[in-house]
Amino acid sequence: MESLFDPIKATEDIVENYLSYLRTTFNFSDHELRDQLNILLNHKDKFFKGPILEATPPFENGATIRGLVEEGVLSKGFLQFSTENLDIDRPLYRHQEESIRKIVTLNRNVVVATGTGSGKTESFLIPILDSLLKEMEKNTLCPGVRALLLYPMNALANDQMKRMRSLLANCSEITFGIYTGETLEENKKAEEKFMRIHNNRSPLKNELLSRERMRQTPPNILITNYAMLEYLLLRPDDNVFFDGDYAKFWRFLILDEAHTYSGAKGIETSMLIRRLKQRVYSSEPSPLNCVATSATIGGSRDVDTLKSIARFGSDLFGEVFCWEEGVPELQDVVLGHRRNLALEENWGMPEDNIYEQLNCELDNSKEPDTSRLLAMLSEAGVPNQIIESSKKNAKDWRALLFNVFKGDSRVIKLRLLLEKGPKEISEVASEIFPGDLDRKRKLVSMVALANKLKHSTEDLALLHARYHLFIKTLEGGYVSFYPKKRLFLEKHNGVIVDSEEYPAFECAVCQNCGQLYIVGYTVEEKLRQAVEELQGDNHSLQFYLVVDGGFADYSIAEDELESEESSFAPEDEYILCVKCGSIQKKDLLGNKCNCGKEHTIQLIKVKSTSGEVHKCPKCGSSNSLLSVVRRLVIGDESATSVLATSLYRHSQEMETENPKTVDDEWDTYTEVTSTLRSTRRLLVFSDSRQEAAFFSTYLGDSYSQILRRRLIVDALKANYQRIVKDEWSINDLAECVLNHVDQLGFFSQEKSRTEKKNQCWYWILHEFLARSGRNSLEGLGIVGYSFRIPSQWKPPKRLREMGLSDQEITDIYKELLDSFRIYGAIEFPEGVRPTDEFFEPKNQQYSFKLSGKERNINSWYPSKEYLSNRRLDYLTKILYKLGIKNYESEAKSLLKDIWEKDLFRKESSAWKEVFVESSERSVGTVYRARHEFWELAMGIGVSPNDFYRCSKCEKLTLRSVHDVCPSYKCDGKLKKVNLEEEMKDNHYRNLYMSIEPKLMEVAEHTAQLTSQNAAEKQDRFYKGEINVLSCSTTFELGIDVGQLETILMRNMPPTPANYIQRAGRAGRRSDSTAFSLTYAKRRSHDLFYFKDPMKMVSGVIKPPKFEIKNFKIILRHMNSVAIAAFWKENPEYFGSCESFFFNKRGSGTNAFKEFLLKKPDSLLCALKTVVPQELHKKLGVDDWSWLDKLMSNTDGSLATATEKIEKDIEALEANMEESSRQRNYRIASRMQETIKTLKDRQIIGYLSQNNVIPKYGFPVDVIDLQTYHHPQGMTVELSRDMKIALSEYAPGSQVIADGYVWTSRYIKRRQGKEFPKNRFVICDRCGYFASSLEERSEKELSEACPVCGEKYSRSGSYITPEFGMIGDSPVKPSAKKLTKTFSSRYYFSSKTIGDTQSNTSHENIAGLNVSISSSEGTLAVINNAGGKGFSICKNCGFALVGKDERLEKHSDHFGNKCKGQFERHIVLGYEFLTDILEISFEDYCNEPDYSLWYSLLYGILEGISSSLEIDRNDINGVFRYKPNRLPTLVLFDSVPGGAGHVRRVVQEHRLEEILLETLRIVENCDCGKEDDGKASCYGCLRNYSNQSFHEILDRSKVIDFLKPYLGTQNTVASYE
Repeated sequence: MESLFDPIKATEDIVENYLSYLRTTFNFSDHELRDQLNILLNHKDKFFKGPILEATPPFENGATIRGLVEEGVLSKGFLQFSTENLDIDRPLYRHQEESIRKIVTLNRNVVVATGTGSGKTESFLIPILDSLLKEMEKNTLCPGVRALLLYPMNALANDQMKRMRSLLANCSEITFGIYTGETLEENKKAEEKFMRIHNNRSPLKNELLSRERMRQTPPNILITNYAMLEYLLLRPDDNVFFDGDYAKFWRFLILDEAHTYSGAKGIETSMLIRRLKQRVYSSEPSPLNCVATSATIGGSRDVDTLKSIARFGSDLFGEVFCWEEGVPELQDVVLGHRRNLALEENWGMPEDNIYEQLNCELDNSKEPDTSRLLAMLSEAGVPNQIIESSKKNAKDWRALLFNVFKGDSRVIKLRLLLEKGPKEISEVASEIFPGDLDRKRKLVSMVALANKLKHSTEDLALLHARYHLFIKTLEGGYVSFYPKKRLFLEKHNGVIVDSEEYPAFECAVCQNCGQLYIVGYTVEEKLRQAVEELQGDNHSLQFYLVVDGGFADYSIAEDELESEESSFAPEDEYILCVKCGSIQKKDLLGNKCNCGKEHTIQLIKVKSTSGEVHKCPKCGSSNSLLSVVRRLVIGDESATSVLATSLYRHSQEMETENPKTVDDEWDTYTEVTSTLRSTRRLLVFSDSRQEAAFFSTYLGDSYSQILRRRLIVDALKANYQRIVKDEWSINDLAECVLNHVDQLGFFSQEKSRTEKKNQCWYWILHEFLARSGRNSLEGLGIVGYSFRIPSQWKPPKRLREMGLSDQEITDIYKELLDSFRIYGAIEFPEGVRPTDEFFEPKNQQYSFKLSGKERNINSWYPSKEYLSNRRLDYLTKILYKLGIKNYESEAKSLLKDIWEKDLFRKESSAWKEVFVESSERSVGTVYRARHEFWELAMGIGVSPNDFYRCSKCEKLTLRSVHDVCPSYKCDGKLKKVNLEEEMKDNHYRNLYMSIEPKLMEVAEHTAQLTSQNAAEKQDRFYKGEINVLSCSTTFELGIDVGQLETILMRNMPPTPANYIQRAGRAGRRSDSTAFSLTYAKRRSHDLFYFKDPMKMVSGVIKPPKFEIKNFKIILRHMNSVAIAAFWKENPEYFGSCESFFFNKRGSGTNAFKEFLLKKPDSLLCALKTVVPQELHKKLGVDDWSWLDKLMSNTDGSLATATEKIEKDIEALEANMEESSRQRNYRIASRMQETIKTLKDRQIIGYLSQNNVIPKYGFPVDVIDLQTYHHPQGMTVELSRDMKIALSEYAPGSQVIADGYVWTSRYIKRRQGKEFPKNRFVICDRCGYFASSLEERSEKELSEACPVCGEKYSRSGSYITPEFGMIGDSPVKPSAKKLTKTFSSRYYFSSKTIGDTQSNTSHENIAGLNVSISSSEGTLAVINNAGGKGFSICKNCGFALVGKDERLEKHSDHFGNKCKGQFERHIVLGYEFLTDILEISFEDYCNEPDYSLWYSLLYGILEGISSSLEIDRNDINGVFRYKPNRLPTLVLFDSVPGGAGHVRRVVQEHRLEEILLETLRIVENCDCGKEDDGKASCYGCLRNYSNQSFHEILDRSKVIDFLKPYLGTQNTVASYE
C-alpha cells in the first residue's frame, strides 16, 4: 500500500519548488541583484503561510434506520432497501436522526446547517421516502408531485439524480424526474440521450426522462431549479403539476445550498415559493414540510445567530421556523453534534514513536495482522486493560485502534485545542509534543493515524483533519540605485535616507540573458513606477534596458532580425538620474536636474507592445507569442502550474477495485497496464470559466513538456554507456526514446510504430533546435549536441597560420556549423513537418545562403556592411584574442572564405554529404544541414562531457576556444564547470531529473460544456481516468467527487463561505488528510487575506438575510400571478409577442385588462395568500389599486411594454410602406424581417425584460456563441449574459472551451428577420446617454444634451445581437493567454421620462448641502470596437472590426462564398432598466479628487447596506461630474429591472442616517492606524467587486469629508 499524504513533506517541497521557480525565472545577470533576490526569497515565511491544521471531530451517532422502523417512526418499507443503496443497519448521525424525527414525528420545518460532508441529503430524503413508502402501504401512491427539490445549479440537480437512480433502483413504484432547461420534450429523444450519456445503459422504469412524460404522469419526486420553477408556474402546458387530480399531494419543499438565497435573490425566491404554495394549496393553509440545507449558512452557534437562521428560514419559505433556547421541540435549526472526546476515558499516552510505527504498518498492508498490532501497542506502553477492553465490540483493526486511541491524552488534548479553531501546525506541535525537535513530524503522524481510525466504515474518522497552505505571488520587483543598489520584492516608491526620499524603479529581467530592465511611465520628465490602472491597462508601459558601463553596441544579430532595422536607434538612448528620477534623451544638451552626472545611469528604450517586449537587444532572443522580458510579476498560469505539478506529485494514487473475474470461455479482454498511468486526482478552482478553461490547456501542455523531457532523460540515463561508447547521433536517440516510452505503455495501441517514432522525433527535435533556450535539456546541461566533422576533412592551413591548433580549428568549425541547428536550417526526418504547430512560434522551414537575408532564410555572411551576426561576432572575438591585426576585416574575410572555399567549394569537398541544397524562387540556391551529423554530448552520468559557462551571460557551451563566449556581443569568459554543483538550484533541471514519470490527464469542467460532456468528465474524474479537473464554480457546491484529498485554488475565493465549500470537496471519503493549497494573486483581495489566512479558513459567515419589503419585486410577482391566471383561462395568448400583442382575436393586453377588471375572487384570494399580510394595504391588494402600476397609461409596466412594441412595429410598418411606395423593395424587405423578429420573441422573455414579471434568475438576456457547426463544437455550449457577451463574444474576440480557441466571426441572423437598429447619443461632459429606435430617433433624440446643454460628443447606431454569435473554425490554444478584443462600457440615463415614482430633494445635513434624486434609469452597455465600430455582412452576418477590404471576400459559416454587402460603423449595444439614486454635493465644485469621491461612494454603499439591511451585492454605483463640475455619486440596483433598494433612501428619508452609519463604519475600522487611517480594507470600503479601485480607496478622506458635519461616530449607531 502506498504511504499516505505527508503535509509537512508536501509543504516543504511545494514551497521550495515555487521559490526555486522564482529564482530560476528571474535570474539576474547582475550578481549583486541576484544575491539580493536569493536573500529575499530565503525569507520563506513571506511567501507562504501554514500549513494550518483544522480538525472536524467525528459526529455523534444516532439510531439506525432499522431502529427507527422498529420504534414506529419510519415505514417498514425501508426494510426492502439493500445495504448497497441505503444501509438500514448503519447508525445515522445524531443530527440526521434529529432532522428525521422533527420532520416525520413533529411535522416541523427545519434548516439543516451541519457542514460539508455531514450527510445533509439523508436528513430530508429519508423523511420523503418514508412518506412515499407509507402511501405505498396504504395503496394510495399515484402520479403527482410529493416532493420538490430545488437547486441553484443544474450540476447539483444532476448530481442528485445519480443518487436517486442508485437509491430507487429496486423501488420502481416511486417515480422521479428532473425538469430543467436541459430536459427534452419528447420521450423518445430523451431516452436516446440518456443511453448515449450512460454507455447504452437503459433508464430505470421509474425515472421520467422527458417533459412529455412528466406532464402525462407527474413524478413523485421532482427536481428542478428556481428559474425553471418560474416557467412552470407561468406556462399553461405545465399546469398539470399544480392543478387537477395529480396536484393534490404536495408534501415537501426542499431548498439545497440555501445560503445562496440572500438579498434580492432571497426576496425573489421567497415570493416564488409563496406563489408555489398558493397554487398547490389555494384554499387552505399549506401542509408543506419545508427544509433548507447548507454547509455555510452561519458559522456561529450563539443564540442570536441561531435565531437569525430560523428567521431566514421563515422569511424564505413564509412558514414557521423557530429557535427557542431550552425548548428542543421548538428548535428548527439542526446542527451537527461532534463527539466530546474530553469525556472519553483518558488512560494516558503511549510512547510517541508508536504513531509513525503504526502508520508504516498500516501503509504496508490493507489488512494488517491484528496480533502484530496488539504487540506493538503493548510495547508502546498502552495498558493491557485498555487493549483488552478495546478488543470488545471491535469488528476490525480500525475499530480496535479507534477504541484504543480515543482515550489517548494527546489525541484528546489535540481535539480540545482544535475545537477552538484552526491553528498553525507549528503552534499545535509545540503544545502536543513540547520541547521535541521532531515535533511537527510526530504530530503529522498522530493526525494521520487518527484520520484512518473509524468506529465503523461509514463513520467519520477519530480526528477528521484538513490542512490549509497559502502561497503568495510576487508583488513585483523594485530597485533603487541611490545611495546603493537595493532590490525590493514589495511595493516601494523609494528609500528614505536622512529624511530625503530617493526613487525606486520597477524592474524587469530578460528570461534568456538576465539583463536588467526598468519599467515605468514618463511623467513631467521623470520616470515613475507603473501604477496599476483602474482597468489594468499596460499599453503605455515603457521598458528601458539598463546599460552596463557606457553605451555598448546593442544591435541585434542579423540572424534574429525580421527586417534590416536594429532594435533601437540613437534616439532611443536615455540618461536617468537615480537620485531624483529625471530622464532625458542622451543627445539633449544640459541636464534636467542638478544632482550630478555621477548619479546617472544609461538606458536604452526598447520596443514593447501591450506591456510585452518580444525581443531583447542584449542577447537577441525573441518570441513572437510571449514576452522575453518579464517584470517581477509571475503569470498566474505559470505560477499555479508549478504549484499544481508539485501538489500532483504528492497526491496519492486512488484505490481502485480489481475487476471481477468472470468464468467465460469467450472472455478475450486483457487489460494493458502502463506504469505511466496514474489515478492521482487534483481538483483546481478558478473564479471564472475562461480562467478555468485556459488553465486546463496550459497545465496539460506544460506538464506534457515536463513529462517528455523526463522520459528523454530516463532514456539517456538508461543508455549512458552505449551513448558514450558508440558516439550516438540524434537518430540513435530517437530510436532509443521510442523503445523506452513504448515499453512504458505511453502510446495508444492504435498507433503504428512509424507514427510513434515520428512523435518521438517531434520531442527530440524540439530539444535539438534549442527552442526553449535556457530551459531546454541543452540549456540545462543535461545533454549537448556536437557537430560530427567529416572524416575526410582536415583543418585549413590558413587558420593554422593564425596560431590555432587543430583542435581549436575543429571547435571553431563546430561552433560555426551549429548555426544551422540553432536557426533551424536542418533537413527534417521524413514524417516530421517543420511547419507543425508543435514548433511554434518558429514553425517554418529555415535555410542558409551565403549572403542576403530573406524571410526564413539566414545569411551566413552579413548582407549589409553595418550588420553583423553570431558567426562573424564569434570569429572577430577569437581573432582579437589572437592579436590579429585588422581582426574585424580579417574575420569577415575568413567567414566568407569558410563558406566559399571550404564548405561549398566547387572542387572535391569533404562536406558534400553534410548539406542538402534546394532552389527557392527569387532567392536562388539555399542550404540545410543533415541532422544526422550531430552527436550527443552527455552532461549527466559518471563521466560527463566537459561543459563551459560564460562568466557574463552564463550560457553553457561544449567548446572553449581561448575562453571566448559564442553568444552574440558577449565579452564574457568561458570557464569549465561542474554541472551538478552549478545547476543544483535550477528549478527545471531538478524537475526533469527527479519528477516521477506519471501521466496527467487534465480536463475543463465549467458551465461552457454540454451537460453530457460535463457528466462524462465528472464520471471519468470520479473513476480516476481524469487526473486534474480545472473547474469554475460548478464544483463549489455539494457535488460528490468521491475519493479526493488535494485541492488547489488558483485565487483567494470571494468569501470564507466560498473557501469552505471549495476546501470541503476534499477528504470526504478518504483515509488520508485533506490538503488545500491556495494561491494569492497580485490583487488586494488576495493579499489582504494572505496576511491573515485564518480570516479565510475560519472567517465569520453571517446568516443570509433579506426583508420582503421590496415593493417593486413583490409587484412583479403579483403581475406574474395575475398573468398566469389569465393564460390558464386563455392559453391562445401564450407563446410569442405576436400571440399576445397582435393576436387575431385582439390585443392580449386588452383581453388581460378585461380579465382583471372583473376582479376575479380566485385571483384576489391568490394575491392575499402570496403577498405578506402587512403589505396588503400599502400595495393596494384589497382595493385592486395595484393594477395602476400594471395597466396605467402613464407608468403602468404592461401599458409601457405594450406601447413600446406597438410603437416600434408601427414605425417599422410605416417605413416599410414608404419604401414599397418608392419601390425600394430591398429596404422594405428588411423592415418586414425586423417586424417578424420583434413579433417572434418569446412573450415571457419580453415581459420580464420590460419589468412586467420577475426577471431575476431568468435566462432571458442570454445569447450563445454557436459552435455546433464544427465537430469540435458539439461538446460545448457557449452562452453568456448579454452584458458580458457584448464584449466576450464580440466579433474578433476569442474564448477557450474544452481545449479549443473559438474566435467570434459572425453575428447570427435568422431567415426573414432583421435586427432593430437603435440610434444613441452620448455626452462625455456629464455622462448623459439616450437612445431610440432609428426610425423614431429624429423625433425623440434632441440635438443637444438636455442635462448640460452641450452638443453630443458621440453618436451612432447599435444593434442588439439577440440571436447570438457564430464562431470561426477552432484552433488549439497557445501558451499566450487570450484577451477580450474589446471592452464594453456602461452608460446611465439620468431618469426615465414619465417616471411618476421619481423623487428629488435638497437636504442640509448639519451644514452639508446635498441634492438627492431617485428615479428609474436606463443602464446601457455599449461596445464600439475601440472606436472603430464593426462592419457586418447584411447577408450572412460575417463581421470585422473596423474596415478591412482584404477580408471582405468571405464565406458564410458553412464555408459557402458570400457576396453580401457590408454595413459600416455598427456598434453592439444593450439596454436594461434599473433604479437610480443620484447624490450631488452642492458645495464641492472643484477639480476631481477621484480618491475622495470613490472612497465616499463605496463608503455610502456600505452605509446603505448596513442601515437598510440590503445585501451589499444588490447595489453598486459610479462617480461622475454634472455641469459646473458638480460631483455626483450615481448609485443603482444591481438587480435587473431594479429592486427599489436605492429608492428607499429618498422615500424613507434615510440619507442622514446613512451618512452617520458610513462615518461610523470608517471611523471604527483599524486599518492604516500607523498612517492616520490612510488606508482601506474589507472592514470598511473594500469588497470583492471593487478591486480595481482598492489602491485609491482611503477611509481617512471619508472621515475628513463627513466628520466636520456629523461629528464622531465611535459607537454603534442606533436610530429611532
